[in-house]
Amino acid sequence: MEIIELRSDPSLGYGSTKVEGNLDLSFLDNPSEVMLFTPCMLKDYKKKEILLINGTTRCLREIKADIVLYNVKSTSPFYANIFWDLSHSISIGKKIYVYEEIDNSCILDSDYFNSAFTKVRIDSTTTVYEKKELLICEKSAGLESWTFGIPVGPEDPVFLNYTVKRILELGIEDFEIILCGKPHANFKYFDKVSIVGEEIPAPPVHITKKKNTIARSATKNNLCIIHDRVLLPLNFKEAIDKFGDYFPLVGFQSYYFSDYLNLIPRKYSDFNTLNNKLTKHLDVNKFDKNSIKLVAHNFNFYYQNPMRSSFGKDYLTGSLYICKTNLWRYCPQNENLYWDDFEDVEYGSRTAILGIPSIINPYSITQSMNARSLLHYYGYIYTISKKGKVKLSRSITEALCFGKKKPLFRITEKDAIRRMLSFAHKYANDEDVIRSITSSKLTGRGRIKAIIKIVNNLQVPIWKMRDFVKDVNRDILFESMPPEQQKDMLEYLTSNVSPQEKKNFIVNLPILHNQTSNSLNNSLFFKTANDWYVKNTTIMNLGCWISAFNIKYLSGCSYFPISLRELKNIIHNTTMLEISEK
Repeated sequence: MEIIELRSDPSLGYGSTKVEGNLDLSFLDNPSEVMLFTPCMLKDYKKKEILLINGTTRCLREIKADIVLYNVKSTSPFYANIFWDLSHSISIGKKIYVYEEIDNSCILDSDYFNSAFTKVRIDSTTTVYEKKELLICEKSAGLESWTFGIPVGPEDPVFLNYTVKRILELGIEDFEIILCGKPHANFKYFDKVSIVGEEIPAPPVHITKKKNTIARSATKNNLCIIHDRVLLPLNFKEAIDKFGDYFPLVGFQSYYFSDYLNLIPRKYSDFNTLNNKLTKHLDVNKFDKNSIKLVAHNFNFYYQNPMRSSFGKDYLTGSLYICKTNLWRYCPQNENLYWDDFEDVEYGSRTAILGIPSIINPYSITQSMNARSLLHYYGYIYTISKKGKVKLSRSITEALCFGKKKPLFRITEKDAIRRMLSFAHKYANDEDVIRSITSSKLTGRGRIKAIIKIVNNLQVPIWKMRDFVKDVNRDILFESMPPEQQKDMLEYLTSNVSPQEKKNFIVNLPILHNQTSNSLNNSLFFKTANDWYVKNTTIMNLGCWISAFNIKYLSGCSYFPISLRELKNIIHNTTMLEISEK
């Protein structure tokens, strides 16, 4: 009998279960010809393989024998990942003996697995499953063919152009690029892409339908769906090959660098976890618009440490999904939900019910070329530490003030002034206010001063408040607050508090001051497309080295089993560098 101990990495603080004496394996048909996997420390067995694992570890191996999973669920937080990999590794006709002393419920009874596995025996501690056919992901074996899908809109394509250019540089021979939606006329690569879903209306952004449309249109085995601001790494293929085949829902760790020197990394929209399972509060299979308020007010959301795992709580945040095309088709996103409807939370929870984990490939990163201010608060985020503690975290380099920050908004300063003037004419029609806007320099400070003048002159009838809240988001904040926050704002502004309290409420919106903190003395808006590009200078390269050291060794919420030089090079090549042909 071959024994493999899958012990949790001790640095994670999970602890381990020690088992004394010989195991009772009388439930096995042929004990000498099995492979036994367990997270337990089997004290009296000396001939064994010991692996230290974490949430990113793959357990794929060629298995021709029956296998025993001994107390895997009850003693390992990575049980779902272990079951996933080993069930895809075992040959057809072989059996999986699941031994559990405490909880004999098994992920192999989930919908994803039960089409391929038949339960052939069950008793108080042991359930035996025989593999009858290949699983969905096994039927799409191979890492050679790829569909890259990008939901797009009519916005300026400066990021989309760079994203598609990068895909063309990845060195993958068998691939296709599918855009869902109609891109801007200045898009450079119409001859390199297929376009679907032009008929899908917006707003609101029907992001779930766009992603499902991409998956339905895909012709390749492997699927990578990204947003147009996500820049894939040049070592994408190498990272995928190193991670292995038959993956579930997978993402990369992602960062947004708020400055031009790559000194200030912000973890951005990759892998999150909940403080509780959605299934404890609602029926995930009936998740709809009415569920959104419940989620917004009853759950906490944290950036998950990729080394840890909380199956059923973990989810990818939607900026990047990597999976088998047939896996997405088997479990598409919920088209009753739109962008910002917690569609990513619902998807992660619903796929977990089916038996599909969400995990991180730690061998590379993506960069976001632009960011929503909502996802950070003065650079801080709530993360799960390596030891599993919730902590408020930000890069130590956030305190640096000498570097110029990138634009925050995807609109020009001229367009911002036009929108603010339109808002002021509609709700605060005062000549002095109008003049102050037209003469303003929209640095962080200048913008907040202009907004205060507008707000102090507001005259809004209560029956116009719903439109007013929408206009504040579009023409003052320049980005949308989450739907539930907008509802809370509307409720406050239509309450019986005094007009001055309502004005104070608006000028003290956390999102507004968070935006302002991005840059007090520089503009938050771009003048030309060149403002988004980073110059490939010596000091920027030094910034890449500093940030590589920072996120690898100091951040406490990331994990990179690659060298510092590799990580530095990945940071550099995922930066939106100036290009001669732009």
